[in-house]
Amino acid sequence: MDENWLLSSVDEFDSEDYESSEEVGHAEEYRDPLKGGTRTTNLVVAKYVRNWKAHHGWRELYQNWRDAIKDSNGLESRKFTTKPQHGNKFMLFVAIHPDEETELGYIRFSKGRKGNGTVELTNYNAWLSGTTIGIGSTSKAGKDYLAGHHGEGYKMAAMALLREGYQVEIKASGCVWKFFEAPQDKKYAGELCVCIKTKGAKHIQDLKDKYSMRISKGKRFRRGNIWEDVTFNINGSERATVTEAIFQEWTKLALELDPPSEILETRRGSLILDPRFGDKVFLKGILLEEGCFSLTPFQYGYNLSQGRVDRDRKSLSNPEEQAQLLAEVWAEVVEGGATLLTRYVDMLQSDPHPADIAHTKHIISEQTARKIWQHLLDGDPERKAFYYDSKLGDKDVEFITNSLGKDPVPLQLHAWIPLEKYGLLRTPQEQQIHLFLKAPEASGDGAIYSLGLERALRAALALDARTKSLRVVFKAAGKAQLNLLLSGTSLEINETWLDFQVGHEKTPCWLSDQVRGEPDMDRFLCDHIVIDLYHLVLEEIKRQGQSSASDSSLYHRVRESLRQMPVMVEARPGHRPGEVDVSWMSLEGDSIPKIYGLDPTYRITLHRESTCSPRRRDLLALTPPDAPPSQTGETTQDRQATIDKCDCLEQVISQTACKTTFSGLNPEEEYFPMISRNKPRAFFSLAPTPVRPTRPTHIRKSLPARDAPRTRRRDVQDSSSGGRENLYDTLSDGGGEFTDVDMLLSSHSTQTPVTGSRGDGVRSNTLSPTNPPQIHNNQFQQAEDIISRLDGEFDNAHATLKSLRDELSRLHKTGALNAQLEIEARDQAKANEEQLAAKELKHQAARAEIKKLRKTNKKLDDMNQDAKAKIETLHIRIQDAKEETQDLKKENEELHRYFHLAKRAGEAAEQLSKRSKRARENNDEHAPASSKRTRTIITAREEGTAEQAGTVTSTGAVPPQQN
Repeated sequence: MDENWLLSSVDEFDSEDYESSEEVGHAEEYRDPLKGGTRTTNLVVAKYVRNWKAHHGWRELYQNWRDAIKDSNGLESRKFTTKPQHGNKFMLFVAIHPDEETELGYIRFSKGRKGNGTVELTNYNAWLSGTTIGIGSTSKAGKDYLAGHHGEGYKMAAMALLREGYQVEIKASGCVWKFFEAPQDKKYAGELCVCIKTKGAKHIQDLKDKYSMRISKGKRFRRGNIWEDVTFNINGSERATVTEAIFQEWTKLALELDPPSEILETRRGSLILDPRFGDKVFLKGILLEEGCFSLTPFQYGYNLSQGRVDRDRKSLSNPEEQAQLLAEVWAEVVEGGATLLTRYVDMLQSDPHPADIAHTKHIISEQTARKIWQHLLDGDPERKAFYYDSKLGDKDVEFITNSLGKDPVPLQLHAWIPLEKYGLLRTPQEQQIHLFLKAPEASGDGAIYSLGLERALRAALALDARTKSLRVVFKAAGKAQLNLLLSGTSLEINETWLDFQVGHEKTPCWLSDQVRGEPDMDRFLCDHIVIDLYHLVLEEIKRQGQSSASDSSLYHRVRESLRQMPVMVEARPGHRPGEVDVSWMSLEGDSIPKIYGLDPTYRITLHRESTCSPRRRDLLALTPPDAPPSQTGETTQDRQATIDKCDCLEQVISQTACKTTFSGLNPEEEYFPMISRNKPRAFFSLAPTPVRPTRPTHIRKSLPARDAPRTRRRDVQDSSSGGRENLYDTLSDGGGEFTDVDMLLSSHSTQTPVTGSRGDGVRSNTLSPTNPPQIHNNQFQQAEDIISRLDGEFDNAHATLKSLRDELSRLHKTGALNAQLEIEARDQAKANEEQLAAKELKHQAARAEIKKLRKTNKKLDDMNQDAKAKIETLHIRIQDAKEETQDLKKENEELHRYFHLAKRAGEAAEQLSKRSKRARENNDEHAPASSKRTRTIITAREEGTAEQAGTVTSTGAVPPQQN
């Protein structure tokens, strides 16, 4: 017997007859001073664990048997093997060490007469201390790998079995222990007592001798030795019998005795997939009566490796501990494949949910949650599903369908909570925000309406320090119902607000009700849109915990500033050179000036585009540098901008005028106006496109296409006209309009046209000679001066025309040069193409050669591989030949040794023969004559055997043989 087999670890308690310490040790190292007699356990049979039945007692004895084997042999969390070995008259379970393959104990049911059998549980090489008779102490404290902890153990088992009519007997520590209930008229009435009968030393020694004899013969019966083993016996009685059917039912309480067909092991326990074990929970191999804390049963079976039970051994004492263990079991199991993961998800989605997942929704690990989420995604390859909390009702279903465009799929609470906890899914509202933040920025259509709306909103935000630095971003969020979102330093707004029709679907006005279809909105007039947006901004700030008591007054100030902001601002060239006309409109109209006699003013600044283009982005009007800051409400940054103000022209104009003109401007510059109410921090309007002032006008004359300068006609046809008629004809010829001359002639008497004929027969209108025009000398002189000036302008124009023709000729020449260059470029390009074609041919040839070389190289590689294989085969053959040579050499050496031995044996035999011959000769010489007649026949002496054949006399008689 192996001396390392340790003792059974059983529950102990101080008894009045024993010391308080627990004594359990190796059977050969300690002898408990156990005395015979009757002892009480202080347990009242009728009151203690009254609901326990016989199978509860069996369960406790099996638990102690199992724990003792594990603790005594140092197995801890390791498992020993229980091998069934059944016969016709017995059922046997043998405990085998996992490493040494030695027997550690056994459980046996033996059939008795009339079906009344016996159950025996034996631990080899164990000792049961007398101090274990008490209640409460335990040797299993701190040993979580053992099932028992309460220190009651076999006493409760004996009491439950005794109460059901069974007899319980222990053979251990050299004694026989028998349990009974003390009679009512005796001491310890009604209590569970044990009668201990010690075996004498001679009886124990006889048993040891018989045992040693069996061991010396290599035999040992499976029978507990009373001096070194611990054996519990359950025997039937007239009241109760132990049948095979009853024992089989008892074995179902132990997982090792009734193993499942399919089980998965994990660090925290086992998942039992065998349908027979559904809704069963084992703790360290022992069945719990009430493993479920919920109203629904378990879908699968479990064997937990950790945990503590209540005193009645019905269930784990902590439901949260059980939930944690089950969650960890499934966390390992789902790593094994998609089938088990599908089963787990199906349980999470069950309603009502099974007890397997009760209390686990908050303790599922992140790794398991990610596995679940990936399983859901794999089941929706087209990503059409959107998972939502089933407790939220139909409102989210409608939102998911209409706003997100997804198919709503409900998740039960046990699946929703862990996925949401680790950020793997979002609520419909969170998804809307997520999509909104990921949406691209709107490109913008550049319409006046959208530009004006954006500018007005930026001006409203600039009034408050909380929103002044926000970056306004319009998002192309499609049909998302989210209006805006404050994300860090960005205010992200749905681009639908920039659309007149869509924006007015949210907040309609009189104008939107009147128009039909898509209006041509080239102006921004709907300030109420900005007011509604600003209200949403204040609500978003409030939601983020940044609200202020001044929000109400700020909101009203924005409304007032928007009503006073100029709209429809225009700038165009003026009527006179160097002028720009500016006009605008006010949303307030002229009702206030008419009713109250007030005349608000507007400040208009005309900026140069070349120097003041950044001023277009100004949102709030600033006051003159000499104004006290306390009266303006401006910040230090605003005051600095005022000090750095440009020197562009400004005007302050009455609201009733709504227009003004700027003069004396540079016609080569572009200008744009910035207009606001003439008060601190008023809103600037959207600046129009910059314009140039009106240019100065010049008198121009149509020039005929001719090479030489035209000379005035001064041919005198009629001496009475004095050349004036030709002058008049000259002035009225040529197709040009000379306003100054017409003005001179229009102040005199009416001229009578006369129709006459010239020499060429062409009719012409001339002044009648009988009524010539009356032109004073001074007026005539003015006309001469005008004609002279016009002739000079004509000569200048002709010179300009000539220079233009020269330039045109030069350009023609340049064009010819360009044509020549183009021809050369084409030739060069053609040459380059030919070179490229030649290179391509070379490259193709090179590629063909490379391809050929690769094929050759591949063949060489194949030949090389074949050669290597053949060489390897030759090496193997050479090695085999060497090994065969060595074997032959060894056989040859053996043959030589045998030959040498045979030769020596022959020489020895020859010497022995010679010695025998000499001895016979000597005997013949010295023997008497009578004895010479006797011959001793020696046969086969060389082979080592001598045989006396007999004595031959001269008469031929043969004497009897001697034994």
